Amino acid sequence: MKISSINQGIDTDGLLIKETILCQPEFAAQISSAWFKPDFYAEYARPVSQGGRNAAWFIDTTALAKDADTGEVAAAKEMNAGATSTSNKKLKDQTLPILHAVLRQYRRGGMVAKLSRSHYVWGGAEQTRSWMELRLLQQMYNAGLPVPRPLAAYYKQSLGFYKAAIITQTIPNSQPLVSVLQQSQGDEKLLNKLAGRVAKAIAAMHDFGVWHADLNAFNIMVDDQMKVWLLDFDKSRYRSKEKRAALAQEAEQESTQVKSENKESDKRQAKGERKKDKGGNKDSVINWREDNLQRLQRHLIKTCGEQGLAFWSQIKEKYKIF
Repeated sequence: MKISSINQGIDTDGLLIKETILCQPEFAAQISSAWFKPDFYAEYARPVSQGGRNAAWFIDTTALAKDADTGEVAAAKEMNAGATSTSNKKLKDQTLPILHAVLRQYRRGGMVAKLSRSHYVWGGAEQTRSWMELRLLQQMYNAGLPVPRPLAAYYKQSLGFYKAAIITQTIPNSQPLVSVLQQSQGDEKLLNKLAGRVAKAIAAMHDFGVWHADLNAFNIMVDDQMKVWLLDFDKSRYRSKEKRAALAQEAEQESTQVKSENKESDKRQAKGERKKDKGGNKDSVINWREDNLQRLQRHLIKTCGEQGLAFWSQIKEKYKIF
């Protein structure tokens, strides 16, 4: 492991570990736990209206970079003359990082959320949801996949539980796939082209070995150049080529075994014997590619109805090409 000039460890992924924070090395000197709270950014934080379980915010402090030098001089003069609310605000602005990003705090869904919406069982820093997602995003980003650049991840441990948050770079001039579909009804040429790009992005993710835990039409973004981006890799999994090969072999062996058992069952039934119930013959190895596509299909139908189903059919057909 390499060691930076401020005595913080930079690991093999190119990320820096600073106590409970995992981040890009350029943030090492400035980053703190405050970065992961929306109140820290005041008016520069805006809630994400779609998705995020009401725990995601757009952060845009880039305007501060334009007059950083003049602002610092002005704030210093005002302090010499006597502190005012205006000067305090300017000093506060000077402590803010220059970011165009999305802050997301981790929240539970489903029945478990009734017990605790934000606490997870502690299992070590590398097993926290935030650190695991940041590492996966870093690997995908380095490989040139269409994902936002990961900036920083954080956890706060308390007894046997923890809370977590992550910051990723904003995708400029983009909107969710759902919005694009709703705005493009009837434009078959555009939708056909878009379906191909969505299929290509998903296929690239799968070819890299990633299974998305929640592939839906809000986690697929489209920018103004019609480039498709994939978001939110919480709980997603990476499988190496070796692991994928082993799974494929296991699936093939199980498929052969199921076919053999079915033949034996047919013979017994032909002789009037009762078929033994073994609890079904569901494959033990899930086709994770198909699982992602089916999840997206259900969400497109839920959000866009018949148009969503038609669009998914185009994605499915074009996915076979890649």
